Amino acid sequence: MRAHPDGFAGLEDVAEAVTAYNPHRQRPASPEGLRRNIRLGDGRWYWHWDPAFMRPRDHRPDGPFDNSRLTDAARAVAAPTLLVRGQQSEVLSATGRRSCCA
Repeated sequence: MRAHPDGFAGLEDVAEAVTAYNPHRQRPASPEGLRRNIRLGDGRWYWHWDPAFMRPRDHRPDGPFDNSRLTDAARAVAAPTLLVRGQQSEVLSATGRRSCCA
């Protein structure tokens, strides 16, 4: 999820990145469907989420991710909440799910 912080020149570049990230998924015939996952800014396409939340604690591109703020925020939620975790998630591990939702 930390790849391509400078965005993409076009939808084809986005499609290439998604294909590289999910090689087991069939590439769509048209990249137009990817528009719901990206936003256009300054003439380049960016993921629709803020990559700052994945910023490593030591600010190195390959450094460890500090999720303490996200963990604290999740623990503070008092309302009933459904947590959905993707099988291959790099954001929430199975161990992390068990520790946050025990």
